[in-house]
Amino acid sequence: MERGSNNNNNNGTIPLEGDFMERIFDVCVERGKSYMHSKGLLRRDDPLDYVLPLTLFQIFLSVLMSRLVYFVLRPIRTPKFGGILLGPSGLTHIQTFRTLMYPSRQYEILFVTASIAISYFIFILSMKMDTRMNLKSIKRTWRFGLFPFLTSFWVMSALTCLFYHGPGIPGLADEEMKRVRMAVLVTTSMASFPVMSEGLLELNLIASELGQIALSASMLNEIMQLMIQAVVTVLHNKNSEYRMAFMFCYTSFVLFCFYVIRPAAIRIARGTPPGKQVSEGFVVMIQLGVLVTAFLCDALGMSFVQGPLVMGLVMPSGPPLATTLEERTEAIIANLLLPAFFFFLGGRIDLLAIKTWGIIFKVQLILMAGFVAKIVACVVISLRYKMKFKHGIVLGLMLNMKGMVDLIIFSRMRTLEMMDDQIYAHMVLSVMGVATIVSPLIELLYNPQSRVDKLSEISMNMMKTIQTTPRNSELRIISCVHKEGEVHSIIALMESLNPINSSMCVYVLHLIQLLGKSTPILRHINISKNKSWLLMNYPDTHHIMRAFHNFAHNSNQNQGCSSFVSVVPCINVAPYKTMHDSICNLAQDKCVPLIVLPFHQNDHTHDHCTAAAIRSLNASIQEYAPCTVGILVDKYSRLSISSNINTTSSSLSFFSSLFHVGVFFMGGADDREALALAMRMSEHKNIKIVLLRLVMRGKKTSKDDESGELDEEEREERRLDESLIDEFKALEFGNPQVAMEDVEVEGWEKVFDGIRKWEWKYDLVMVGRKHKKGCFNDEEMSSFEENVEMLGMVGDMLASSEFCNGIVPVLVVQCGGKRLRGQSGREASVEI
Repeated sequence: MERGSNNNNNNGTIPLEGDFMERIFDVCVERGKSYMHSKGLLRRDDPLDYVLPLTLFQIFLSVLMSRLVYFVLRPIRTPKFGGILLGPSGLTHIQTFRTLMYPSRQYEILFVTASIAISYFIFILSMKMDTRMNLKSIKRTWRFGLFPFLTSFWVMSALTCLFYHGPGIPGLADEEMKRVRMAVLVTTSMASFPVMSEGLLELNLIASELGQIALSASMLNEIMQLMIQAVVTVLHNKNSEYRMAFMFCYTSFVLFCFYVIRPAAIRIARGTPPGKQVSEGFVVMIQLGVLVTAFLCDALGMSFVQGPLVMGLVMPSGPPLATTLEERTEAIIANLLLPAFFFFLGGRIDLLAIKTWGIIFKVQLILMAGFVAKIVACVVISLRYKMKFKHGIVLGLMLNMKGMVDLIIFSRMRTLEMMDDQIYAHMVLSVMGVATIVSPLIELLYNPQSRVDKLSEISMNMMKTIQTTPRNSELRIISCVHKEGEVHSIIALMESLNPINSSMCVYVLHLIQLLGKSTPILRHINISKNKSWLLMNYPDTHHIMRAFHNFAHNSNQNQGCSSFVSVVPCINVAPYKTMHDSICNLAQDKCVPLIVLPFHQNDHTHDHCTAAAIRSLNASIQEYAPCTVGILVDKYSRLSISSNINTTSSSLSFFSSLFHVGVFFMGGADDREALALAMRMSEHKNIKIVLLRLVMRGKKTSKDDESGELDEEEREERRLDESLIDEFKALEFGNPQVAMEDVEVEGWEKVFDGIRKWEWKYDLVMVGRKHKKGCFNDEEMSSFEENVEMLGMVGDMLASSEFCNGIVPVLVVQCGGKRLRGQSGREASVEI
């Protein structure tokens, strides 16, 4: 102390060093002992005795276990619940492992880590909800959201009153126990929107018709659950002052989110340049806002997840804000921190601690009764809507989906001691069991290509093709566009197909991958009324639709043409895996005979993953489309250049010079459809059509090798080919813009030699995807493999660099899709 006094006199401070420093630490903590960091294995210090290395190891182990279980059980679509297996019922049943992984001092750290993960997880899920769109669809499907919930709730409530008289939870009065049971019954009866969205995405059913109905029903359930929670929280406390204070605080918080946070978020989204991401400063500010809202709700006595939930609901979904937040936040939360929540859940579940298995068995029977009651209610309502019986069962299974949100609710109830360990363990395992059973059953029973409406199902066999569409009737076309660079080529093709003496209706679909949303969109848009929404979320859509409207306006101003062109602008936001469902359903509902798709290599700005996804989408549409499908290959946008298109002018013709179209014909339903399409183009005075009929020599006819039944089939195919060619020849009389030439070839090499003779003579080349039997053998088909499955043998050759260096646009036509392939003769193609 004397030395300390001298030092104090010298510089005015008292240094804590030497023996005095050591004595202080001897009193406070063990000398030299730190519970945060390990000194290392080299100093014989066990790292799992310290907080930081143990926490990191727990996160690593939970992620590893979740991924491992998910990979093993992926065929049955099991959610990522693997971390729960690390609890006392799993590996932690081993005493050594339990001592290492679940020390008492780690509980608070695990709880905080899991709570942060849950907060961001709930925020991301609620932000993806397109509340406005789902509220509109609720008007049509509210019965599926209300009556199955009420039926399940009433059945379980009645059975609980009759058969369940289990022991109460220590410390809870009878009134409190009734409230707990009510909360459990409401939770198990409800269908959670985030769980529904994640489950349907996993099953690739989110864009299906039943998936859309289930999403709308779960959104109604979500709204009902929020209202019930608010009312119960207010009525539970009998103190009137507390009620008023709680209502004031909760209402103020919600109003603050709607009238302060939402306008600020919309301003940020609108201020972001088109095609760009939101600046990092705004992203960090919103991410911090999630923690602030969670803190406020917890401070007010509410569940901390209410804050991120409400904040996510008021955020504008879709690009650019939601997509940027999802990209910056979701990966680390879902893949690293969220498994810590399952690890936390697993530490609370101990099946060996369950003693009253009889009561657990009764609870399970009650839950199963509610499960079945919801399915029965869905079946009854589906019959009211004239849906199939099987579709009602599938819809009931969808509304019984359980997942993360249910686990969060039960975990909070356990934290608040509203459940004991036995009931809590049983409820968590019930969620896991239902999630494991429901998904495989849905995948087994539901085919997304089958229509919900019975009338639509009947019309599935009524194929619309170009040949079956009268020339004096309206020609309807679905034109799909991914990016602006494809617009001019598609418009040039539409102008060439524009009939002279009848009208044409073009359904323009801008196809956008589902990002920043959990609800797919297929809606008609008005570019004037929806201008602000489009410019903020999808600016490219606005520009694309403006170009097509200019095309229709210019065509209708053409005084030399009596036809009328109408454009129906639509936007289709969905995952690429399921986007074909909505396109095929639209084609069927609108009786569209032709779908035009851009080739996946047309736009060179697509990255490899996007190009592969578009290729898969085109293949799915070819497989399931109920009409003719045309794939336009125009890698260098030559079609718009050749036609000299000007979408802003009002000239009498889009084709200022003669436009040459060549059609390669070898026979078969697809080639006939391509020829029928070319015959429609022949009505234009500035379009010249040349039919190049490839006649194979040196091929054995099936008459020498096959049975009489097959000979009859080939004769019918040949008759249909000749009939359509005769009709085309009739167009030659008095029309110098129509010509036909027979090209005799022999063998595979000769076919392509014959095709190469016609290089650089056409602005557009058309061909069928497949040809009549016997044209090519397996050995010949192995010569071209790049896109032969999608474009066919000749189409792949025409689109490759072997023909005109791949510059000339090619339209590959397929007649009728999946249902017409494999059918013969008259069933596969009908004459005009």
